[in-house]
Amino acid sequence: MQRNSTIRTGSGQLGRAAWVAALGVFVGACGGEPGDPRAELTELLRERTDRGSDPGMVLPVIAGLDLPSMPAPAAEMAPPARTRPLARDAMTIAVDQRTLQVLDQGWRAAFETAGGVALTPVATNDRDGLDLLLLGDADLALFTGTLSARELQAGLRQSQLGVELFALVVPETSPVQSLSRPQLRQLLLGEVSVWSSFGHDLGPINLVVPADRDLFARAGQALLGGPITAPAIKVQDERYLADQLLRTPGAIGVVRVGIERRDPRSKLLPIDYTEPTVPAWQQGMYPFGLPVQLVTNGPVMGAAQRMVVFARTDDGQRLLTGLGGVPGSARSH
Repeated sequence: MQRNSTIRTGSGQLGRAAWVAALGVFVGACGGEPGDPRAELTELLRERTDRGSDPGMVLPVIAGLDLPSMPAPAAEMAPPARTRPLARDAMTIAVDQRTLQVLDQGWRAAFETAGGVALTPVATNDRDGLDLLLLGDADLALFTGTLSARELQAGLRQSQLGVELFALVVPETSPVQSLSRPQLRQLLLGEVSVWSSFGHDLGPINLVVPADRDLFARAGQALLGGPITAPAIKVQDERYLADQLLRTPGAIGVVRVGIERRDPRSKLLPIDYTEPTVPAWQQGMYPFGLPVQLVTNGPVMGAAQRMVVFARTDDGQRLLTGLGGVPGSARSH
């Protein structure tokens, strides 16, 4: 998906700061106690306002999705209710940039059919969509990541739709059976350059990574918690990666673990002898994934629940391209 343009909200950070100040006065007048969701919301938004250096929220317009800009909150606005009603014919859904990268073009129509509502998507950066949800300017949010304790305390709830898993891959004939977590970090940070450092007589390590910048960045976030800095060969897709693995001695690749069939000439490499699978990720044994969540302000119900249930079906997972499935009924926390 290509970005067409960006839209900056008019009142910028000053408007948000004024709104947060007004909300603080409201909470004080209502006698907000420590742990009160209203107090948590005020503090959370104040922290985000103080931390941000950008004078306004940037809302990218994504080709084919007709994403409108959302007005910045005004100082006179009353604080939003904890849970915005979801039983309506139309909803606004905030979608962060990382999540947009894993959504098939048909996701909107499929979610509308499943939920029985019309959706107006708004593209956001990082956690800005969660702010819109807290402020009452969005009904739902699609978010890649995990809610913080503060966001949960403020009333947000997350329902996992899938997980974008990443792994290392080697030729099927490679004698390498597994790497440890420290070895994974050393390899991706470029701290080692020869296989003998890991006990294998395979010559130089040749790392192969996706050429797509967004995919490459997400891989680094999932596998390292930051960027991959080792020298690497870049390839367009997994088919070229498999070819590169076979042609290049000592090659090892970085791939996204999807629901599609893998090239039989390569094999996924376990970490600490744990296979890169969704069940292993759910059990905390293989942590190298980015969860994709449907976030609501309050318990998931109605149209939101129907979307979650659909997203976890085989048809739903095919719309979340490259994601591993999450079996079972809708759950949130």
